[in-house]
Amino acid sequence: MRSFCCFSPCLALLLALWLPLALPSAAMAAHFPPPTATSQWADFIGSGQLQAGDEVAFFDPQGVLCGLFTVTIAGQYGVLHVYADDPLTPSVDEGASNGDLLSVRIWDARAMREYAGSAVLLTPGTAIGSFVAASAPPIWTANASYVLNIAAQQAIQQTYRLTTGWNLVSFPMQLTANTPADLELAIRLAGGVLESVWFYDPLSQNWHHYSSLNPQAASLRLLEPGIGYWLKLSTGTSLTLSGTSVTNITPSLQAGWNLVGVSQTVNNINDWLTQHGASSVWSYRGGSWHSFHSTTPAYLNSLQSLTPGSGYYLKR
Repeated sequence: MRSFCCFSPCLALLLALWLPLALPSAAMAAHFPPPTATSQWADFIGSGQLQAGDEVAFFDPQGVLCGLFTVTIAGQYGVLHVYADDPLTPSVDEGASNGDLLSVRIWDARAMREYAGSAVLLTPGTAIGSFVAASAPPIWTANASYVLNIAAQQAIQQTYRLTTGWNLVSFPMQLTANTPADLELAIRLAGGVLESVWFYDPLSQNWHHYSSLNPQAASLRLLEPGIGYWLKLSTGTSLTLSGTSVTNITPSLQAGWNLVGVSQTVNNINDWLTQHGASSVWSYRGGSWHSFHSTTPAYLNSLQSLTPGSGYYLKR
């Protein structure tokens, strides 16, 4: 009998197609190192804005990488094992323990960029079979199976030209540093002086504010995307603020006056007003008011577009 030591072309093709699928996804990762596999784990699956080659990594509270998956099908990941800490090696932290709050990072293979912290959006998925909806952020439980949807949020920068006096602004992103004190510091570093920040809550019909003279007494704690704020400066300046994109920045609108912002330029203001059940919108720029009324011919309105970074009064 004769023996053969070479593959046929067909067999070689089948192996080429099968081997990548047979290898564990963690071994194929190019950015994150592989986690330490232990005898217990929790499983995660989910969907998101993911492309083939992207990596999804889970970390325990101590920052130890304990789960990794390299995306093979765009838009989904898993099954991803998130491994437990091995009780037999108390001096080594291999992974998570029951009750641990996990964090998630994404490696964007095309952009060659890692997303972490607030740049990763986590949302509970819909239960399917033995997989239940995860909390966000996820909590690790041994032998559990979860659905967790994830997405990387793009970094956004917005430039502001703030004049001495009153400025009506908004934030088209989730600010990286999102307290009034953070804003005061950023303005000071840019050469300006912030006196106060004001926000009108249409639900309670109350004003909330932050004063640089008495920050401890502030009723305004956070700066949120999609909301309009009045800034009072004693010295104007220009600065650029950074943050991450958000899927929907439209705040909860109430009858009467609302302070709002937009995430992208709006050229057809009439359609935008109709969409939000409103009749007029007002802006304040350079010491002057500009407005658009749905009952007024468009060419007679002084406000012709809405732009990110500006704040607006919306009348419903």
